[in-house]
Amino acid sequence: MDPAAMRSEQLRELSQREYPQVVALIASEPPPFNDAYGRVQAFYESLPWPRKDT
Repeated sequence: MDPAAMRSEQLRELSQREYPQVVALIASEPPPFNDAYGRVQAFYESLPWPRKDT
């Protein structure tokens, strides 16, 4: 697992392409893709990743 994985443009494009399928499953109005992706990316990168030098 890579803490910088969410920065991949390929992953972002795939996620954006699939976002309408996720939106269809949510009862309330979901946030725009860029807002949602930014929040998920910030959370993912904030996880307590093991240091690479250990």
